[in-house]
Amino acid sequence: MGVEIRIGYNSHQVVADFLGADPEGLTGIVVDAKHLERHQVVIEAARDAGKDVYVETLTDRLAVEGYDPGDLVYADSFPFGPDQLKSLAARGEFVERVAEPQIALNGDVLVAPHYFSDDVEALELNAELARLTVHEYGADYRVRAVCAVRRTLLADPNVARKTAQMYGQAGVAAVELRLSPLGGPNEGVQKIKSTFDILRAFGEYEVPVTLGFQGPIGEVAYALGLVEGYSTGVGDRDRYDYKGAIASQRREAAARDRGEDRRPRASARRVLLPNVGLQIPMESAKVLYADPGIRARIACRLESCAVSVDGPTRKPRQHFLHSRADAIREIDRLPSGWRATHQRDQIQKAIEVCEAINGHHLSGDMKPLQIRTLESLRTSLDQLWSRRRTA
Repeated sequence: MGVEIRIGYNSHQVVADFLGADPEGLTGIVVDAKHLERHQVVIEAARDAGKDVYVETLTDRLAVEGYDPGDLVYADSFPFGPDQLKSLAARGEFVERVAEPQIALNGDVLVAPHYFSDDVEALELNAELARLTVHEYGADYRVRAVCAVRRTLLADPNVARKTAQMYGQAGVAAVELRLSPLGGPNEGVQKIKSTFDILRAFGEYEVPVTLGFQGPIGEVAYALGLVEGYSTGVGDRDRYDYKGAIASQRREAAARDRGEDRRPRASARRVLLPNVGLQIPMESAKVLYADPGIRARIACRLESCAVSVDGPTRKPRQHFLHSRADAIREIDRLPSGWRATHQRDQIQKAIEVCEAINGHHLSGDMKPLQIRTLESLRTSLDQLWSRRRTA
């Protein structure tokens, strides 16, 4: 397996072009249910390349007022949440309606509907929706469940094991696990450790897991064999914070009620720094690539970027894609026993580059690079290595 790319509103064409080269390391795409028609070109490119197409059902977002559901066929009674699914009949009908647009894609994967889980009762509902999807469609499709959950809820080992067992008993082919809040450059050691412990609990029940909305954390988890893969977006969608997303959704709804124009704004362009793994604003990246004292250390030597030292700023989306795919290819080339050491070495080099930038190459309005997540991942890998040596 490897990395899945979450397709943003305007990233479909560049991902389709990338898929045309049949890239290793990239195993699938995730497309929002309300943009299936707009993103038909990338869906077809994924099919031609033999990559999986997963639909982001958006059912968790539809549970709360303020989200624009577009033309979703199962959003006519929006908002629609767990309170409307008390009966088995209502759950079965909901599963059928969520499956309908996915079946129309003529693929072989269905994503079960889900809601965000803030307690055990919500976890049980999501596992039941997954079980019903398997019961109805499992003979013809691989069914993937989505477990979007407050991380601290699964930090209880008993809850984590029970959750993994429920999905295993549901018969799903895989689970996309989204832990909230998680991701970005400022995560501490305890949160990283908790995440890896949760993933190990799923591994005990042999439930294949993709870690959703992650970047460096997902890559390390993949190298350690804790997940089948991870998903991330082109330029964004590399952090999962459900409550933050819902708060923003409600603010936008309130603004629309006041008559304000609150159409979604395009995400600010960011550049993935090679040899670092962090995404920074485009303007900051341009400053660094113009600095002869550091640009050689952040040069990309892959594909079109190798033509010029500032290649990542010229085609940041293409650079992001081939960088993420190459990282997976590099891990896959190594024997499993070497992968943790490889990741630790890569992270150490990334920290050293960040420290050099923060110490000597900041200028103007540039903010220091945040490296807490990198340092936490390094510490976690060091602890793993120490345990193996003493075992």
